[in-house]
Amino acid sequence: MSRQSGFQNGFNIGELSPDAWSRSDLVQHSKGCALGFNMIGRVAGPTGRRPGTWFVGLPKFSATAGRLVPFRRNSGDALVLEFGHLYVRVWDVNGAAVMDGPAQVEFATFYTAAQLDGLRWRQSGDVLYLTHRDNLSPRVIRRLSNTSWQFDGLGLFNGPYRGENGASDRVLTLSGATLTASFAAFQPGHVGSLWRLRPNAGNPGVLSWEPGEEDVPPGARRLSDGRVYGATAGGTAGNTPPVHDSGTVSDGGVEWAYLHDGAAVVAVSAYTSATQVEVTLLTAAPEGLDAGTPYWSEGAYSDVRGWPTANPAVREERLALAGAFAEPDGINLTRTAGFGPTTVDFTPGLGTGRVVDDDAVKRFVGGDRDRIVWMEGSTFLLAGTTDGEFIVTGGTIDDPITPSGCVARPVGEFGSADVMPALAYGGVMFVAAGGETLRLVAVDFDGTRELRDLNVVAGHIGGRGLAELCWMKQPVNLLWVRLADGGQASFTYHREQAVEGWNRHGIAALDVPTEDAPLGGGMMLESSCVVPGFKGRPRLFMLVRRIKDGATQRLILRMAEPADKLFLDAAERYAGAPTTGVAGLDHLAGEDVTLMAATEPGAAAVVGRGWGEYRERPVNEDGQALLPEGTTATAVYGGLPYRSRWEGLSPDLAGPGSSAGRIVRYTHISVVLEAAVAYAGTVGDEGDSGRDRTLQRQPGDVGGPVVRRHAWRTAALGGASRDRRYFVETDHGWDMVIHSIRATADVE
Repeated sequence: MSRQSGFQNGFNIGELSPDAWSRSDLVQHSKGCALGFNMIGRVAGPTGRRPGTWFVGLPKFSATAGRLVPFRRNSGDALVLEFGHLYVRVWDVNGAAVMDGPAQVEFATFYTAAQLDGLRWRQSGDVLYLTHRDNLSPRVIRRLSNTSWQFDGLGLFNGPYRGENGASDRVLTLSGATLTASFAAFQPGHVGSLWRLRPNAGNPGVLSWEPGEEDVPPGARRLSDGRVYGATAGGTAGNTPPVHDSGTVSDGGVEWAYLHDGAAVVAVSAYTSATQVEVTLLTAAPEGLDAGTPYWSEGAYSDVRGWPTANPAVREERLALAGAFAEPDGINLTRTAGFGPTTVDFTPGLGTGRVVDDDAVKRFVGGDRDRIVWMEGSTFLLAGTTDGEFIVTGGTIDDPITPSGCVARPVGEFGSADVMPALAYGGVMFVAAGGETLRLVAVDFDGTRELRDLNVVAGHIGGRGLAELCWMKQPVNLLWVRLADGGQASFTYHREQAVEGWNRHGIAALDVPTEDAPLGGGMMLESSCVVPGFKGRPRLFMLVRRIKDGATQRLILRMAEPADKLFLDAAERYAGAPTTGVAGLDHLAGEDVTLMAATEPGAAAVVGRGWGEYRERPVNEDGQALLPEGTTATAVYGGLPYRSRWEGLSPDLAGPGSSAGRIVRYTHISVVLEAAVAYAGTVGDEGDSGRDRTLQRQPGDVGGPVVRRHAWRTAALGGASRDRRYFVETDHGWDMVIHSIRATADVE
């Protein structure tokens, strides 16, 4: 038997899966833990409690699912959109309802509660472009003002199209408003679809415009800049060639009316039969289409061919749509600057064959028709399919994307689950196929690639399913993850400092999570989003649900700022004249809450010196929780307590491998931490032992407890066990930050 000691002064790697608990040879082992429940690893090294949550409000319907979507024009102009069954309501970044007179701003949509999880989006200015994983037609939400919103269909102008027909016996004939096919071309779902028809292979069969041409007859047709124009009157041509695409313009001698570009675009307005539909002509029609033509293209998107299912992306002033089931591997990019609030322009060029660099682009990704799941504009346009990852660039990676120069280069072969990605530090974090692995893909300007598994040592978290990603950039550097079972996890990610660490969380959870009860008795997370708050600092909003008194209750919460020093969940606050309690807790009526109260003269503005803690205070039917009789305070926080628990790994006290196969009995644990009330001890197969409390005073004692940094040495009792580990925890309303731990043990 020998006495040995070891220490840990880094905690930002977070949790390691049980398979890695004995891997003391891993770099992550020295800064990792077995459990970091409701803890967050900090980039500088310590680990501390996650902030609590403020109560924002109740969704419109508590019985049906909802979803939170960020609306961010810039860092100083952002809102939160609460999507529910056939509606959207608007909240500001402080958690206040945006009001229009006496009512909260609300507008109607056609999304049912069951469809909300499939929403995908990309914002540009005041417009939110919406696609859907489950093949719903794309929509737009447009903000006219904070109190005036529009929900509309997305108008597709002149495309995108499938490849032009190549079979000479498949002919379409346009006669007035009727489109007839020589084969079974149409289905009822084609109503609303676009079709493009050319009378021939591009030659319009007319003379080219020439400057100074004499005796131009009235009605003469001429080709200029790939378009066909008609003279409104005779005369001698001038020296300025017509290039307009609508109306009438003079060339300096003759007035020329724009006729067509060599192609007609029609939209199907009514289905008659498999060989005939009624159409609306969207452009002028060239002559000859009434004789039939094999030169036609069908729109790429319709109820027959499917709609974009990947999230939209913006790259080089083009809006990209992708993932329709008929062309699952196809990306369609609009013309340069060709997308507006309600219409997107996919003009592929002129019917006469003229195509310029600004025209729309179509590109297929990969070679196996794997569906494009997501797109993200990073250093390059990145696309993830069900089987791999690609960068989409011009002819070379330095060239712009053009119709004649667009290449999709493979950069990975992992495939993606149906989860929107997150952009961080110039790379894209995405959920790999199978839904259990978070991966990073990044491509630098020189083509250097970075591909990594980000939860290889935390597979126990990923194994619960990664369902939603929300990135909070600096100074927070956290990826918040909704788990498929309703749980929540955070991933501390700081690329420059090479910090990557996972932790599990539970809203209002008081129990240690187990395999059978992974939420620790807390609420289920249904949706979350991040928007910029004060000075652009990111804020996390959450929609959670639970069963209360036999009924489903849903709450909208906002994670507190570190400066709030709030460590309660679903909390409300009061500040002002001396009071005996806090109101506004209607959502917690009938429950016991913890009150943090500034009860002493000169108390700090936020929880700290001069504050007391009062636990298990009942909330009455009016939503009010009172302090003990005779106690008043100038500020009160009231909310549900939650447990934060850190469990260390069984350390190799004398270096990697030193404790392998040996019996270790811890005798003492020395902790340097910031806390007011915390507990420490050892945990093993038979449960906790040696549970010791840092503070013996009661929270209501004169002087009150305060969070302070101190060294604390506690006995670690219990029998010897190879897997025995130590823990530090609290469920009080104070912070707890662990800076270092030294364990002393007898080793056989």
